Amino acid sequence: TTTTTTNTKITNTFPRNIAFEVVDVVEDLNGCESVIANSFDVILCFNVTKFVHLTSGDNAITTLFKRLYLMLKPGGKLVLQAQGWESYQKDRQKLPLYLHNSKRITIRPSSFPKQLMALGFLLQAQHTVVEGRQCRKRPMFVFLKPKETTIL
Repeated sequence: TTTTTTNTKITNTFPRNIAFEVVDVVEDLNGCESVIANSFDVILCFNVTKFVHLTSGDNAITTLFKRLYLMLKPGGKLVLQAQGWESYQKDRQKLPLYLHNSKRITIRPSSFPKQLMALGFLLQAQHTVVEGRQCRKRPMFVFLKPKETTIL
């Protein structure tokens, strides 16, 4: 069986059964949620939550998490690496918008696992990732969308 996604042919045999999509799920999906519901086996969300948060606030983070849940197939996995609050504090001076929104944020990165589990995700694993020359340690979480779910 062959399907086409974003001009990429996908077959059922590895490695041709893998496709990568880059999507702004906060802005680009308005009205298209039902089309992409239960479409992905794995979603990687690495180091973008801070910029979603600083650009658009708590509502955007909540929207992001709900849409990631919606997009995953039952049994699918979300791998999330979020920047810590100290990173927000460092970057909030870069743009007036970031500074404005950072003062209104009530959902802190440390509460992201709780937020995701409240949506129905199950925390499957937590790891520490060491990055960069300064050896920054960041948590990386693997969440599972249960096989039997209700769409939010």
